[in-house]
Amino acid sequence: MSHKATTWAWSVRDVSSSEKLVLLALADRHNADTGDCFPSLDRIAEDTCTSRDTARRATQSLEQKGLVVRSLVRDAQGRTLGYRYDLRMGDSKVLPLGLQDATPEGGTVLPKPVKETRKEEPIVLRSNRGTRLPSDWSPTGEQLAFARGLGVDGLEQGDRFRDYWIAQPGQKGVKLDWNGTWRNWVRRAAERSPAQTKRETPSEIGRRILREIEHEQASSSTSRHSDLLRLWSGED
Repeated sequence: MSHKATTWAWSVRDVSSSEKLVLLALADRHNADTGDCFPSLDRIAEDTCTSRDTARRATQSLEQKGLVVRSLVRDAQGRTLGYRYDLRMGDSKVLPLGLQDATPEGGTVLPKPVKETRKEEPIVLRSNRGTRLPSDWSPTGEQLAFARGLGVDGLEQGDRFRDYWIAQPGQKGVKLDWNGTWRNWVRRAAERSPAQTKRETPSEIGRRILREIEHEQASSSTSRHSDLLRLWSGED
């Protein structure tokens, strides 16, 4: 909340009641340090106890009167997230609305405010949302090598890792960094007590490494097959 913005919003005249409410709501969401103001139309409507359409019309009217400037906000994929609102509290060339039609001494009429045109430059915001583990996930060669370096069966732990995380409901199954989650999983598996972890014989180690090599070769073959299909179909 910005005290300066709120004081300015209260001082504005010649606006409708809905425009006044929306302007005060924008001032309440204004960051005094950064100038950021990103409330959604739904948030504005909730704050002002009006409908979404009323909030939209009010923001458009406030922009037409030179009191706010809207800029589109997009995420890293180019999807529109909403608007950023710049409150014109003193840097605008627009005259105070109460003086637009005033006639000072001498009979000269003050000029009407000229709307300042600005090219909308989308603001890109990076999304920090996590993702769920794909249902067909399997450890990569690099992930298997990490497990092997700690004496852990990467294929066995990979099956447990996939089954565990796919079964988690809601946000509990969402992670920002699945590689990091895998490394922590393998470390915990390696830290189990000797009583819980069976020591592998040389022949078992050899069979495990052979399974991992076959797994990597199968993954590589699947990838090459997919590339050939895309080339055959003419896809980029």
